[in-house]
Amino acid sequence: MEDPGQNNSFQKPQAVTTTPRRSKRDWLEAGLKIMGISGAGGVRIDAICRELNVTKGSFYWHFKNRNDLMNALFEYWDQRETGELIDSVEKTIDSPRERLWFVARQVTLGDYNVAAEVAIRQWAIHDGSVKQRLEKVDAQRLAFFARNFSHCGFEADAAQLRALTLYSITLVREFMHTGESDGDLEKRLRASIDLLLKRG
Repeated sequence: MEDPGQNNSFQKPQAVTTTPRRSKRDWLEAGLKIMGISGAGGVRIDAICRELNVTKGSFYWHFKNRNDLMNALFEYWDQRETGELIDSVEKTIDSPRERLWFVARQVTLGDYNVAAEVAIRQWAIHDGSVKQRLEKVDAQRLAFFARNFSHCGFEADAAQLRALTLYSITLVREFMHTGESDGDLEKRLRASIDLLLKRG
């Protein structure tokens, strides 16, 4: 009689390991991360696949081709770092002075993706269509600053001049190596905003 313990006709099911399908947001976040490290030219489908540990086939669930990906990357970056930030600040902070301070601090000392910002600006140097889109982003950001300086009592020309100055201060952070600690930079930034808000 056959020993039941030796009967191998029944096999215990093997655990199936599958990689969860990545969302479009996952692809865009990974794309921005790679762009911040390697620039726009480094954003390749295979590079993102390695970052997400997925196959190339999964790419086509969300994008038609690399150009579609790059367009989506710019739109995602614009929406997250400009549109959503401005909307959130204007809905949650009543004081125009504090709005100016919050955004300036967020960009220079917060979790703002400065590396992606720099990479996109470098990308715009070599791509005219990206440059045009970036000009609209800059105009939207400047309008936010100017609007809040106007709410602080400045005439349109004075508000625009202050907006340009503050925007320049926030953007130059990654290009200047002053040796300041974060604490010193925060004090300088606050003093700069106070000076821009001084009247007379």
